[in-house]
Amino acid sequence: MQDPLIDLKRKDEAPRYALLRRLAPAIRHQMAGSFQPVSMMAAIIEKRLLAASPDLPALAKTSNEVRVMATAATRSNLDLMGWIAPDPEAHVPLDKGIDDALHLVATELSFRGFKCTNQTQGVVDEVALTHVRGVFVAAVLALTDAAAAPATVRLTARREGNHMVVTIALTDRETAAETAPDEEFQLSLAAYRKIDWSDVQAIATADGVSVQNTPTQAILRVRVAAP
Repeated sequence: MQDPLIDLKRKDEAPRYALLRRLAPAIRHQMAGSFQPVSMMAAIIEKRLLAASPDLPALAKTSNEVRVMATAATRSNLDLMGWIAPDPEAHVPLDKGIDDALHLVATELSFRGFKCTNQTQGVVDEVALTHVRGVFVAAVLALTDAAAAPATVRLTARREGNHMVVTIALTDRETAAETAPDEEFQLSLAAYRKIDWSDVQAIATADGVSVQNTPTQAILRVRVAAP
């Protein structure tokens, strides 16, 4: 007899793949961007080496700056790889996890005419990193994908017992977009299917997260990590 837990996990594989594919352009962009300062500093070193009398102390200082930048870029990219191969045991303060997740999708939301109001700062209760990078991001995309018009995405969180209750709400739908959605970007999104609530529920069920949704909001109940 097949283990029902194995069957349950299989049901969330396709939604997770769809979510990851949707996020891939943003992950690629951030990976490339993290090494751009290193490339610029390397070009500066190369130019200074061509001088008739290179300033060796200045070159040594710049080389050290490149090393520091490269280390930071490597650390940043290792963190980004966590979106592809997450550590199931990792935890993160809720506010930092949400801030990182929003940073990843900020460009897409902006090009689609959405704005974000994040009111979770200071909520440092830790939750599983996979929950923030899975069901939370999926819920944000599902809510905005289904919206009839751009809006402000307002995020709040409160603790109830052993759970964090995260609310994602669409507000100010008439005045959210300062500019019209970018048409070229909208066309580029056609290559990726929309995230719907069946995707969110499949991921949430596999992760043990409760999700309730209406056309204008989603409420997630995420277990707080044990101290």
